[in-house]
Parts: sequence; structure tokens; C-alpha cells
Amino acid sequence: SPEVGYVPSSPSVGDKLGVSDMFEYFPKGDAHYYHHVNDDAPYQKLEQFKIRMLSEFGFQSYPSLKTLREYLPVEALAPYSEEMLVHQKFNGGNQVIELYLSRDFFVPKRFEQYVYMSQMMAGEILRYTAEYMRRERDYSRGLLIWQHNDCWPVVSWAGVDYCGRWKGQQYYMKRFFAPVLVSAKVDEGQTGLYVVNDRPHSVEGQLQWALYDGRKVVSSGVKDI
Repeated sequence: SPEVGYVPSSPSVGDKLGVSDMFEYFPKGDAHYYHHVNDDAPYQKLEQFKIRMLSEFGFQSYPSLKTLREYLPVEALAPYSEEMLVHQKFNGGNQVIELYLSRDFFVPKRFEQYVYMSQMMAGEILRYTAEYMRRERDYSRGLLIWQHNDCWPVVSWAGVDYCGRWKGQQYYMKRFFAPVLVSAKVDEGQTGLYVVNDRPHSVEGQLQWALYDGRKVVSSGVKDI
């Protein structure tokens, strides 16, 4: 079928000679990117790159606590129990989760909070990335999340766990992949608000924003768009 366009693999730059490292895929073709592969770089560092198509991207988190209780005894409900590590197939995966948690939030001591915060961390990283890619849509033309669901009860990059329960990132995705998206970008102390419309027609509405300092709203506004 020579008339049908295709790429021989993913990622691909359409170059038979291949590339020397993952960063060469960013401007030329479709790319795969995981922060831990880039020396555990802060997820905000992704904005340093211009990426045509991010065809594989994600961050690990724990499945639902209800799911964990279905296949592990109570005494094994801990990140580094022997049984739990059997269900964590990414070598050093817990350490990566904890590193990013320590940067933005904290590493909980209670397992229930540990599970929950791992899901929130994954959701925040995916949100930040998707919002950046969509703001740059004149150049960046797509983002595929790895992965949708699991074939086994496991700590993974999935948004839906083995028992079909939504993890935190799935709720985030419902928002950051919405056709009309509002996002904020902080740059040298200034915050810009961006509206992206991926519908086939224009939209009108009222943008409401508020700045919260952790205790109270310190500034707010409304703008017709």
C-alpha cells in the first residue's frame, strides 16, 4: 500500500540513520519523554523544549486503595513491603515518585495518604505538560498519555487501574483535554492566562480568575473573551 503514509516506528523522525538521543526527536518527529530518563529533571523543565508530537508521556502512581486491598493482605499495604514490590515493576519507581513529591508537596508516612498523593502528583505533572503543549499548539500538534489502563494490579502509569477504577490523573485528563482550556503560565514573577479553543467554531464567554495565597483570595478579576 505505497500510497498510504506511515512511520516505521514510534518514536520516529523519518530518518533511516536514526538519532543519537531522545532530544533529537523533539523537533523532527514524534517523541517519547519521561522525566526520570532526563536525570529526574523537574517536570517544569519540559517547557525548555519545543516538541512537535509527544506520542508517549506519563508518570507512575499507585492504584486505588480499594484495588490494593483486593489483592494484598493488610500487613503488606506499604510501599516497600515484599508483596508490594512484586507489583512495582519499574526499578526505583517508588524513589522517583517520592523525589517529585518531596519537591512539590511532601512524602506521607501514612500509606493511605501515600497512595493518594502519588495520584495527585501524576495528575499535576500531566496537567502541566498538557497545558504547555496546548498553549504551543501552533508548533506542538499532539500529546498521547501512556497509558490508559492496566492488565494486572500494579503501580503504573495508567489512568484506570486493573479493577477499572479511575486514578487521580484520569480526572485531571477530563479537564486538561477539554476542548476549551484555560491555563496559567508563570514567567519571571508575572502570570499570564491563556485560553485555547480546539472546537471547530469560535466561543464567547467570561473568564473569571482569582489568586489565592493558601489562606485567602488576595486578588481576582473578570474578563469577557
